[in-house]
Amino acid sequence: MFQEIIQQNFTAIVTTLLLVLFITSSGNFDIKVNKHFLSATSCILALLALEIIEHLCMPDIELKVFRKILASVIHSIRPAIMYIMIMILCRKNDKRSIYFFNVLLIISVVTSFLSIIFNFGFSYNASKELVRGPLALVPIVVSAIFMLLLLILTLKKYKHSSSKEYLLTIAIAVMFVLGLIFELLLGYRYIITSCYAIAVTFYYLFFLTSTDNHDILTGALVRRRFYLDAEKFSETLTAVVALDLNDLKIWNDKHGHDAGDLALATMAEVVSSVLPKKSFLYRTGGDEFMILCNQLSATELMDLIANIRSAMSKTDYTCAIGYAFYHGSVGIDKLCLLADDMMYKDKIAIKGPEYAAKYTRLTTRANER
Repeated sequence: MFQEIIQQNFTAIVTTLLLVLFITSSGNFDIKVNKHFLSATSCILALLALEIIEHLCMPDIELKVFRKILASVIHSIRPAIMYIMIMILCRKNDKRSIYFFNVLLIISVVTSFLSIIFNFGFSYNASKELVRGPLALVPIVVSAIFMLLLLILTLKKYKHSSSKEYLLTIAIAVMFVLGLIFELLLGYRYIITSCYAIAVTFYYLFFLTSTDNHDILTGALVRRRFYLDAEKFSETLTAVVALDLNDLKIWNDKHGHDAGDLALATMAEVVSSVLPKKSFLYRTGGDEFMILCNQLSATELMDLIANIRSAMSKTDYTCAIGYAFYHGSVGIDKLCLLADDMMYKDKIAIKGPEYAAKYTRLTTRANER
């Protein structure tokens, strides 16, 4: 029996231990995120240990109560793993959502342990196999709800990503559903825990990739991604838009760098909120942003710029905007210079003629190239 157990759980155990080693040695995220992932992996290792102990106790009829307790703990831990993953994406100020998640988890834990007492919780058949009653299904339903919420939060957070990293989260959700089917309907052991091990590992890789592609402060895609996507979208690219936040230095000098950071984050959020479906925002410099527009007509581009100006007017900040239409003979560097040229002219128009001398040399760069 022990050999069979090791064979069934070896992949999940090794995968989880390697993830723990990678998290502790790499330090890719801040302490909070790393703690959440380590908590999730600790729960998985605990699940594996408890399920193995429960299985080893199967032949002993006198350990029924102990097995019920083990089953209750196992079913309490499962939704907790999804809960931990959701907490990684939750904002601290989103207290209403966090309260809702906490209530769901508490319900799951309470019903798991009530299942020890009541017959419609956990029981065992003549073959000494675990039978779940209606009450014992509550933690499974809560786990499924958490999985769905994790999927929704991930898609919402990375909806403006130019790549399709979110497909990995969808694949994880599908795998989770299949795991439930295999365990509940077909009676396969250890499937769900193995799914958790794989899900947390790949979600870590997804989170790592997404973090590497997005600017931490603004959430916009990074400069490296801009050039990769410009090449990827070469056949559908129609225009490039250049944006520059006005007076960032003044905000930093007068109100501190936190105020400057807020200005940048606000601008990125505002611009992202009006972006068409196939257009993407990139932070290419300190206060400089670029938009790659795909399959956008001239009229739609003008509407986009008008929407950006309108949305920014509702904030305490302004930005200069320039654009250039893409032609097959124009490289991305030249296109950016053309957009920058118009953007600097717009900055002069906004800030007044006294700034003209400062920006004259910048507005002629495209022509010199």
